[in-house]
Amino acid sequence: MNNRKIRHQFLLDRGTSARLNALAQGPGATKTDIIAEAIRAFLERGSDPEISQVIAPRLDRISRDVDAVRQELGILQREVETVREALAGLVHFSLVLHAKLPPFDMDQQAIGYKRFINFSTKVASRTDSGMSSFAFDEDKDGA
Repeated sequence: MNNRKIRHQFLLDRGTSARLNALAQGPGATKTDIIAEAIRAFLERGSDPEISQVIAPRLDRISRDVDAVRQELGILQREVETVREALAGLVHFSLVLHAKLPPFDMDQQAIGYKRFINFSTKVASRTDSGMSSFAFDEDKDGA
């Protein structure tokens, strides 16, 4: 039987190394023997059922949460696609409607720019406040 040992090198943090040094101070104890026994015990023990019982429900909950997030992401993705398509249709309609207008002069460009800034500000304000153009106030509807 071959009792040759294979050399392994690894790093320990300072605290663990200090504890290993303290254990190895005893008579007949070596760091190699302590580490080898610890590894043997770990490998023989395998998966600890107590730990599995504690972790399994948490992993199940995390898995359900991930599935819910994926579902919400799918819904959000469909909503973004709807907005994208609506915007594309609006831009197409606007380009077709205004295709034969004469070129803008500087005054018209300034007015258009001002309107664009006002529109962008309004969109940002409504987005930041959580308001929606499609949410109707029941008091105003008379409902």
